[in-house]
Formats: sequence, structure tokens, C-alpha cells
Amino acid sequence: MTLMKHLFAAGALALATLAGPLAAQESTITEMTMGPEDAKVTVIEYASFTCPHCANFHTGPLRQLKADYIDTGKVHFIYRDVYFDRFGLWASMVARCGGEEKFFGITDMLYEQQRDWTQGEPAAVADNLRRALDS
Repeated sequence: MTLMKHLFAAGALALATLAGPLAAQESTITEMTMGPEDAKVTVIEYASFTCPHCANFHTGPLRQLKADYIDTGKVHFIYRDVYFDRFGLWASMVARCGGEEKFFGITDMLYEQQRDWTQGEPAAVADNLRRALDS
């Protein structure tokens, strides 16, 4: 090993020793949930607002799951965002602006109108999201 590599390795080791173990960071993102937290079953969905399969789930099977299991207290449902693109991130931000009380209502609307608001260039998509909220 060259002198430079030894010095670099020694410096990195010294910094690691000084820093100590890293503590786990707690998330400050509010989990959007439906149903009682103490339900016997918890379902966690990882979804993107721009995913057509996620839209199909939200406009179909989730409604039945909600009626039969979530609303009856048998299931605690947790929605977690996955961002495939910036449009999905923007939609998530829009849905979260309504707070926990309005999140799933806005989510339903965004998935129902997904084909409309996801079309076009970024500026057009931003305008489409604004229009979707106004409707």
C-alpha cells in the first residue's frame, strides 16, 4: 500500500471512531391509515399515484376490502407512497395537503382521474393536478 492509501485509511478509521455508532432515525412522515390500529390484521400497501395497477386496485378491490374488513374493524390499512416519477411525488404532496381527514378522499379522486391528470409535459401535469382538485 502506498503512503497516501495508509493515511487515507487511518483518517477514515479515526473519523469513524469519533463519530461512534449511528442512531436509527425516526421518520417524521405521517402514516395514512384506515381502520383500528389494534385490528388483528394489518395490510400495508406500497403504491404510486401514477401506477395504473394501483389505480385499478383503488377503484375496485380496495373498496370491497374497505367495506368488508376495514370498516368492520377487522383490518388496519396503511398506505405508503412509492415514487416512480415526479408526477407521483407531486400527487402524493397534493393528497397529503388535505391532512389525515381528507387524504383517502383525495386519493380516490386522484386514482379515478389518473388517466386525465398524468397526460402531458410537467407544466401540463401540474395544471391537470390543480384542475383535478378544483373539480
